[in-house]
Amino acid sequence: MEDRKKFGARLRELRTEAGLTLSKLADRCNIDFTYLSKIEIGVLPPPSEKVILQLAEALNANKEELLVLAGKIPTDITEMLKSREALQLLRSGHFKKTGGQRTQSFGQRLRELRQQLGMTLKELDARVDVNYTYLSKIETGILPPPSEKVVIRLAEVLNADREELLLLAGILPPDIIEKLKDPKFLKRLRSRINKNSTWKAEKPRFSLPGIALPNIRVPVMALSFKPLYRVVLPALLVIAIAASLWYASPTQALEIDFNTPASGTLGSTYTFTTTVTINQYDLVPIQSINLEIYNVSDPTKKATLANLPLANSTLQSHAITEGASSGSAMVSAIVTSGWTSGYSYGSGYAYWINQGYSFGTGYGYGYGGGLTSITYNVQWTSPASWPDGNYQIDAKITASGPLLTKTFTKSSNTFTLYTGGGGGGGLPTGVTYISDSISPSGELVKDVVAQSTDKQVTVTISKGTIAKNSQGAPLSWISIQPASAPTGASTINVLGQIYRIDPDGATFEPPITLTFHFNPDDVPEGEVPSIHYWDRNANDGQGAWVEIPGAVVDMENGTITVEIGHFTLFTVLHAAVPTPPTTTPPTTTPPTTTPPTTTPPTTTPPTTTPPTTTPPTTTPTTTTPTTTTPTTTGGAVNWWLIGGIIAAVIIIGAITAIMIIRYRRK
Repeated sequence: MEDRKKFGARLRELRTEAGLTLSKLADRCNIDFTYLSKIEIGVLPPPSEKVILQLAEALNANKEELLVLAGKIPTDITEMLKSREALQLLRSGHFKKTGGQRTQSFGQRLRELRQQLGMTLKELDARVDVNYTYLSKIETGILPPPSEKVVIRLAEVLNADREELLLLAGILPPDIIEKLKDPKFLKRLRSRINKNSTWKAEKPRFSLPGIALPNIRVPVMALSFKPLYRVVLPALLVIAIAASLWYASPTQALEIDFNTPASGTLGSTYTFTTTVTINQYDLVPIQSINLEIYNVSDPTKKATLANLPLANSTLQSHAITEGASSGSAMVSAIVTSGWTSGYSYGSGYAYWINQGYSFGTGYGYGYGGGLTSITYNVQWTSPASWPDGNYQIDAKITASGPLLTKTFTKSSNTFTLYTGGGGGGGLPTGVTYISDSISPSGELVKDVVAQSTDKQVTVTISKGTIAKNSQGAPLSWISIQPASAPTGASTINVLGQIYRIDPDGATFEPPITLTFHFNPDDVPEGEVPSIHYWDRNANDGQGAWVEIPGAVVDMENGTITVEIGHFTLFTVLHAAVPTPPTTTPPTTTPPTTTPPTTTPPTTTPPTTTPPTTTPPTTTPTTTTPTTTTPTTTGGAVNWWLIGGIIAAVIIIGAITAIMIIRYRRK
């Protein structure tokens, strides 16, 4: 509290000396003047390093002084200290530049540690209680490292060195921070860093193939990289930012996601989920969340679920604004950590579809709670009298503050509702609804069996299994539908039909059972069938069928069963024909030829047999959907971008050469 008052008092003093009002200073720094006022009087803590540097520039003040008063450590200092060796030297009072600079980023090291333990992003999510999409963006470098609290949790779960991860995240130990708050100590350290930043080149000899040039040497130079740094670094940053913006998928801080079955029956229960996610940097003053379900051709056929709960809520009846003529609904709400704890007072802000919205100071969700979300599981019983056709869901979030009231709206994909025929009524073919068999936490309260319409594929889920969709909400439906072969997929050895099992991204703990039926007469003699899933990232992005190990084959009844942990495309393939088929029939194989030559063919059948490898290898199957998250960029090669980057590198090289020549002449 004392530090924030000192910073605020000094900021007000500098502003007064510069003859600026709060509004003018806030405009120059592109921040809210009420936020600036609260900093000056000590109500709010000092801002980020970026804002402090903007303030220092606008006030023509010493940036080092403001950073120290704010308890911030300059970025160049924290980068220099990102190694244990540097910290030990600093603690001992010796200032020596360390040679071992880390090349790994925080995200790269996090992925390495996770993969060493054979853990998927969703498994890490479950143990650390941090959204897996947020972790994925950290690993790929789209988002910066998380807070100190989250880094410590990650280190504990991954059995990693806590201080190593903190250093990679740019978070220094408390004892080092206290030392660096001393302006004199910081000045000494900076002067030592600047001294060590000069370099002297070796004196190598130039040589060409077959030509010796013993008398040509590179002159010894002692250069300061500071002028070079000022020219080259901004150019490199522009290139890096342009490339990342081109290849990174667009993101937004406030997100709405739907998980809706493709079809349903009028007069019966249609179950779907809606998830609202708030980025850790936003503070959204949400006043209400409404869902509107309506017929696309006739919007008067509408069911509005107004004022959905904004906290955890068990499945219970929810009133429909239009009354009983629009059916009935049951709604539950599940929040992630940080939703309620992050409800705090501050400057309201939301980033939505490439635009920022400022609401003014007030209470809101998100800021301080990290990436957080609320998921609604909705069971809507539609009126049987409504017309067949396409329906859609609109989610509307209304946020309001002193400066702005705004409603954010997003629509789901269309889905089909039709009149059930034949007296019994009718669920869509191949779709099994399990909403009445699962708890709000995602645990099945009874065994569930889902089958394809032709009864050739069966999914069996045991009671007690945790089943969730891609948004982390309880799974509400399972669809098993015949599908065509994906582009580039071989169908030569396919037994029967390819099937798609949805929803994509669903996860199960423990794994569930998948059973295929096949005709034993279709299996060539000497070959064994096996279940494969389609991995679109295999084969350098071309995609490939990947065998699921540990299959149990019953040739007599024509069934094959495996355990799976996710949904995608599945099919049954029979093993490829061995390369030397002619050497297998002769009886001469057992005596002497078996050890050297027939070892490859004979090992082919046993490879599917060892169930001992099943426990470790079933885990990687769940990593398949996880790896698809960062690789959604795809597309043709952008030669303009590549040419621009090459041109920029040439320009930077030319500038560097000019700078070196200038300093050599001095």
